[in-house]
Amino acid sequence: MRKIIAALLFVAPSIVSAETWIFIDRSSHTLMLMNDNQVIKSYLVAVGKKKTPTKTGTFYIIERRYHPVWFPHPSLRKTQPELPAFKEWPSPLGSCWMGFSRRPTDRGATFGIHGTNRPKSMGKNKTLGCVRMRNKEALEVFRQVKLGTKIFIK
Repeated sequence: MRKIIAALLFVAPSIVSAETWIFIDRSSHTLMLMNDNQVIKSYLVAVGKKKTPTKTGTFYIIERRYHPVWFPHPSLRKTQPELPAFKEWPSPLGSCWMGFSRRPTDRGATFGIHGTNRPKSMGKNKTLGCVRMRNKEALEVFRQVKLGTKIFIK
């Protein structure tokens, strides 16, 4: 954990502030809820597959949804045409959705941090680019972040 924090402070000094923010390390499948340079809590997560990796860089939460409606990714609709156009709660997005984008003014996030109906995927590269969390843990993070919260993904 100390090694990750040291790397974090080296690569992301511009986002270290007195506000709550999120750091995601894809290689260790870890999401850390941060305040200033202190880890509030760390979570094991699932990230993107080799063909659909979770993007790296600085992002902002632009959407927050409790019990979100799921709209299948277009690539899923091509390979699984029997999928519904959308699915209301309970959905594959689990308990909540925190959509993120590179600009805080964007609308309509394609990728996000969300709960799941597949908790056994934690610690693995299993998503289409999103960051998947256990439902209870996703809600913990959801309650502590707001629109505009910074996310740094390494």
